[in-house]
Amino acid sequence: MTSKIALDGVTDTKTAENISVDPLHNVGRKANRGFTVAMGAKAEPQFERNENRANSEPIVSSKRAEYKISEADAQKLKEAQEALSTRLKRGSVFLEHKNGQKGAVREDVLKEFWKTNTTVHVHGQHTEGQAPAEERRIEYFGLNPDKYLDELKFVFSCIKGCKGRGDTTPNQDNFSVTVFNDGWTVHCVMDGHGPNGHFVSTRTVQALPYYLFNYPDFPNDMEGALREAFELTNKDLLGHSLENNYDVQASGCTAAVCVQSPCKTQLWMGWCGDSRLVIGYETEKGLKYETRDHKPELPEERERIEKNGGEVRTFRYEDDWTINRIFVRGQDYPGLCMSRSFGDECVKACGVSAVPEVTGPIKLDLDKNPFLLLASDGVWEFLDSEWVVKAICKKLPVEGPAKVVHKLSKESRRRWKQEEGDYCDDITCLMVSYGHNR
Repeated sequence: MTSKIALDGVTDTKTAENISVDPLHNVGRKANRGFTVAMGAKAEPQFERNENRANSEPIVSSKRAEYKISEADAQKLKEAQEALSTRLKRGSVFLEHKNGQKGAVREDVLKEFWKTNTTVHVHGQHTEGQAPAEERRIEYFGLNPDKYLDELKFVFSCIKGCKGRGDTTPNQDNFSVTVFNDGWTVHCVMDGHGPNGHFVSTRTVQALPYYLFNYPDFPNDMEGALREAFELTNKDLLGHSLENNYDVQASGCTAAVCVQSPCKTQLWMGWCGDSRLVIGYETEKGLKYETRDHKPELPEERERIEKNGGEVRTFRYEDDWTINRIFVRGQDYPGLCMSRSFGDECVKACGVSAVPEVTGPIKLDLDKNPFLLLASDGVWEFLDSEWVVKAICKKLPVEGPAKVVHKLSKESRRRWKQEEGDYCDDITCLMVSYGHNR
């Protein structure tokens, strides 16, 4: 039985036990229409890490583009990063591991971890020079990728957006799926921002499952495991940026993480920022659960930021579209539009936190063919959760997960074209379909 309660003009839907819908999901979003079809190019199973800095971002006019920092403020941030580097050289360490290693976990350690402790790990490569609408290249460990949908029930698409004509900047979205040997599964979607957001998202989708698994009481204390994994991933990122010479003062990423039990009937969610997770049932055709975006207009988020020396400014456009951005008080940087994230070191002291919101366990009824969607803000900017879930419910039984995910990606790009012309955000969708094989 479903009941609906009006809350500040937004409908709050209360559903079955352990499944709930956030009434604030549509704040700042628009009503939606349409749904069209496209299949993306098949990702290539190869990996080469490139630690060079990104190409310069093109000049864009979109009101939804990232806030541009002046050269003078960029110099201040560079000096702050150099001060952190000096601390590292003087012996300041951010992490100390069980094996005695200090600093960010090495990539050879990560690869050995996937080899010995997981049956599957997949994440997006860091890639320079992608064309708009091109799928990200993928690195695979373990199970043959052709069996992902049949055996693990997941499908993904990670497509580069377009920042204007001649755009060659990297895709800043990334994702990972990690299946531990005992069947516990971690799904991650990260959405990078700032000059080095692509490095941030690529690092965090790999590091977070590692720190989650190494929590002493995983999986018995899932909330504690998620909270510590987020904390250590943020510390790891800071050390990794210093060791690899990229700046995270005004670069970061959002995170949406789901941990799935081996029996697939229980989920735990941890997230920060405005990447979002939703749950639906094919048989009930409505939104059953969604996470709440961490935006500076939320009263509790704004209060924390202003209490700690941050400042929230509202930008209003001719069509009455508004956006709230976070700045260091009295300064004109960084102009961040989410209140929680990895990285963004220049506003960590101002209340922009990497502390996740955590919920769970959320119980699934497998007889109702549930599905889980994790997606970056490139999807949610013009498509609300209720509409997306209803569209998936309609198409999934007929067309299957792979076509539905690429269909959703194309519809998201169409909406960006309709609203913003040449500017389009990166778009990532990761869907887990718990129903029968298709």
